[in-house]
Amino acid sequence: MVHTRLFVLLLAAALLCVPGSVQALSVGVAPPVLDAGEMLPGESKLMEFYIITDHDKDLLVELSVRKPRRDFYMPGKGRFRYEFAEDNSSEEDISGWVTFLNKRVIVPPDKNLVYLSGGGCANANKKVELIITVPDDAEPGYHAGYVSPYPRLNFGGGGTGLGIISVVEMGYIVNVLGEATRDAGIAGFDFSMDRPGHGTLCILVKNMGTVTITARADHVRVFDSDNQTVTATASNERFIAPGEIGRLDMGIDTRGLEGVHGVTAHMEWLTGEDSLDGEIDISEYAPPAPGVTGGVVAPPAAPMGFPLWILPIILMLAGIMVWWRVK
Repeated sequence: MVHTRLFVLLLAAALLCVPGSVQALSVGVAPPVLDAGEMLPGESKLMEFYIITDHDKDLLVELSVRKPRRDFYMPGKGRFRYEFAEDNSSEEDISGWVTFLNKRVIVPPDKNLVYLSGGGCANANKKVELIITVPDDAEPGYHAGYVSPYPRLNFGGGGTGLGIISVVEMGYIVNVLGEATRDAGIAGFDFSMDRPGHGTLCILVKNMGTVTITARADHVRVFDSDNQTVTATASNERFIAPGEIGRLDMGIDTRGLEGVHGVTAHMEWLTGEDSLDGEIDISEYAPPAPGVTGGVVAPPAAPMGFPLWILPIILMLAGIMVWWRVK
């Protein structure tokens, strides 16, 4: 701990002794949330926002789009200071719905007062336009994403300076007209042996709603013949589209287990949960049988040689032609 503190103090002192070695840069956007409002499947809408920076020279900014993290949709989560209805939302990835008219923009240092479409004003450096296009097969309900403005700048000229970059993303919201329902349930269990002493337990989850959800089996238990828990586990998260049966896979230790065993699982998605009891059959691991070859394939026939019997005919015709010309 002492060595760490000493290193930090020495680093700070060194930076203070080198003028201009530390450069900070901030890039933000206005408005903080771009609300496209209600849109129909197949509809497109041209929208604009502004880039704000404290850089004193022209700055190259590259724009990209990303999907929200899972906690964005969780009930009670603050989202861009925007009232987002998670019960009427879809977790469908809408990154492909956004097209920038210019994905790489030069942002000048000069600022201008601009009035934002949602109200308010800002001192901004550059206006950017994008097109939001809702696909014909888009899911209904609220959708969300982020626009990230990333500056392309080499601090210190030769890359020796220390750069501190602060980037503020912009959220965008699209409400696709239609009835968004979030409903799912555990459809059953599946089990397979991977290798001796290890298998994969699968929770089959049916999405019975109209929007994509993120599901996770958070409490899964396997019992022995005395109804005692022999293993407890959980699964990773998985996106499950409407009408799809998703697999929540998790590995379990099967040493000492064989035959039919009871299993219980609890699965949750962001606005609901479900539980189910069932059974799985744990058998001894059997390595896959060697592949069966097909029927015996005859070797390809050798290419046919030149028919020697035709040579006398060719010589006879050639002789007739020579005799005819001499005559």
